[in-house]
Amino acid sequence: DIIRKFIHRAEQSIQARVFRRNTRRCMANGGLLVAVVGGDGAGKSTAIDELYNLLAKKINVLKLHMGKPRWSWMTIAARGALKIGTLLRLYSFEMISEQDIYTSAANTDRFPGYPSLIRMVCTARDRYLTYLRARRFSSNGGLVLCDRYSLPGFMIMDGPQCSRLTKSIKSKGLINLLVKLESWYYRQIMMPDLLIVLKVDPEIAVQRKVDESESSVRARSREVWELAWERLPARIIEADKPQAEILAEIRTLVWSYL
Repeated sequence: DIIRKFIHRAEQSIQARVFRRNTRRCMANGGLLVAVVGGDGAGKSTAIDELYNLLAKKINVLKLHMGKPRWSWMTIAARGALKIGTLLRLYSFEMISEQDIYTSAANTDRFPGYPSLIRMVCTARDRYLTYLRARRFSSNGGLVLCDRYSLPGFMIMDGPQCSRLTKSIKSKGLINLLVKLESWYYRQIMMPDLLIVLKVDPEIAVQRKVDESESSVRARSREVWELAWERLPARIIEADKPQAEILAEIRTLVWSYL
């Protein structure tokens, strides 16, 4: 028994000092990966911040943003090279912005350009790496809170873009490679343990989100509003209610899964 205690203490010390893991605050029955999705103005970030502040003192909690993942070194290098090319006017086209992806301007037959496709593949890879980090943390007994989540084949938002933007373009070797690579990254992302959907009327979302383009906010909110969420194991919360009621529902739902 004494030997086992010393081994356990040594393991805890290595986990804490080498791998930066606080094993004393892990959940004994396993971790949990929670994803909160919804359109702009639905209150995703506010809900996740509230949950994090509530639970971080009791258990290991990791807060991630899959919609805007942390850039890997490969993404930094690729985006840097693309930026230099843009400044030197090496391309005859402009890169599509993230907001334009959801508007009608991005759904034309015009080729979006290789720089845009490369940037989308980099985003897919960063989301995949974020997913791996989330799964690893939850498998070690922690709680992961994801702001937005990739649901390939169901949502345009945070899903594959290359195939959608090049479907009317004559097939080429490099285009096919980028499409397949982006699709592969998204196929590796499995469903979270708990998927919470915040639905808000698109017009209410536009009134709340005044710091972004009205057309893109309306388009993203309409997508969430109109999707058939009953096809997925999702827990739907109407987000047009007072914020206190929404947060109370989310807290109760998360606690029931812990």
